[in-house]
Amino acid sequence: GPFLKLYELGKEQLLKKNEYKHRLTMITSIRSANSRIFVGDGATSVHVIRCGEGEQPFQEIADDILPRYLTAVEILDFHTVAIADKFGNVSILRLPMGAEEEVQEEYTTYNLKWESGYLNGAPIKFEQICNIFHSSIVTSLKKAAMSRVPATDILLGSNIDGALIAFMPFKDKKDLDFFRHLELAMRNDEKGFVFLTNRDHLVYRSYYGAVKGIIDGDLCEGFIQMDPARKQEVAETMNMQVSQIESRIGEIKFSLK
Repeated sequence: GPFLKLYELGKEQLLKKNEYKHRLTMITSIRSANSRIFVGDGATSVHVIRCGEGEQPFQEIADDILPRYLTAVEILDFHTVAIADKFGNVSILRLPMGAEEEVQEEYTTYNLKWESGYLNGAPIKFEQICNIFHSSIVTSLKKAAMSRVPATDILLGSNIDGALIAFMPFKDKKDLDFFRHLELAMRNDEKGFVFLTNRDHLVYRSYYGAVKGIIDGDLCEGFIQMDPARKQEVAETMNMQVSQIESRIGEIKFSLK
């Protein structure tokens, strides 16, 4: 339900040590990183709650501006979390710079700041660094490492249709620039997204919120399915050969195998 409780193992039974019962409606997931607890809520997005030492109660140190209806939460690092909501959006949120120093304040000082409120919530707000509309409800997210040398961390997800999706970070700026230009060239093509939807690509991927920080792999891979004449048109806009573009797409696909 809406209550977050902390128990300690006793000799004969569980001993309740702490409880948080503010501003939560229906907890859908709980993830922890050191003293931080990332709580995914079914109506108010993700909350970061600090577990204090001793008898100090739970403190909410950060939350989201948008009231997202979450279905999955996964911690990427101590400051970053990946989330998915019931409308098919996948987003990555990060705590702003300087949040760590603010959290280390004395409990009484921080509690007074929290009570003053900001947007009727916690004093620190998540920053959305990535967002995309996936079209299907994502039911789980998991950070995983590829079994390659060197290992690459990726974000795996599954949706309600039973499909698996993968989000892979670009480590090479050349690859990032290439796929960014390929996505733009495919998006500007008259029939660039007809193999997935008849709607404009930018409108489609920004169905509930503007697409940000994520390159659409489905759109880029659609280059291989195009007829030779359209391939040549897209290649000319990028000042490259068709074979070069297909080779770069194949390299990325091979890196995920």
